This record gives sequence, structure tokens and C-alpha cells, in this order.
Amino acid sequence: MQVLAIDLPASLVDWFGICARRQGLTSGDAMTRLLEGLPGLELDDLKSLKEPPREPRRTLRFNVSRYAVQVLDEISGWSGLGRSVICRKVYTHSSLLVESELSGMRIRANFFCRRPN
Repeated sequence: MQVLAIDLPASLVDWFGICARRQGLTSGDAMTRLLEGLPGLELDDLKSLKEPPREPRRTLRFNVSRYAVQVLDEISGWSGLGRSVICRKVYTHSSLLVESELSGMRIRANFFCRRPN
């Protein structure tokens, strides 16, 4: 396990924890599942995902698998985007999509929780 620090919008921080608990997961396990579902993601897919609205952010620390960090670092390397940007984009969209197509490619969403309206 490795510690991963991610900046998330304040409104998503509590919701992330609630979603994880509803599924019997720790926040670290939920982030691991989210990241481990990303291999095969392409640059166009990633860039098409919008960031959540601008708002104050909080830094969360997750204990995630080494493989999850490898996946994140690999995507960060070829996309030029930071870890937090990738996590914010993917989490925001995974909270709305499960096994959904993003630009013709499937992301295996192993962690899901719909955000409140």
C-alpha cells in the first residue's frame, strides 16, 4: 500500500466517504478500485472529461494499492495532467456513469455512487 494525496472539491470529499461506506469500503479501497479500472483510458477520453466546478479544495490522503499508483502515474505521464486533476475528472464522471461509454471506450467502474442533485 502507498499513500496518495489528492485535492478534491470540498463538496465531493464528504460524499466520497459516504459512497465508500455505503459499499462497505474504506475511502482508500474505493480510490484503489476507481484507479485500477482505468487501464486502457485514452488521451481523448481523459481530455473529454470536464473538471468539477471550481470551489475550495481539500487534500485527502488515501492508502491505495501500488498498482493504482502505477496506473495513475502512467496516465499522468502520457497525458501531462497531474494526479489530482485525473482523480477529480474520473471521480466526478464515475459518480454519474457506470460501465458507460466515454468516447467509444469503456471504463470499468468498480466504485459508484450517484451524487445528490
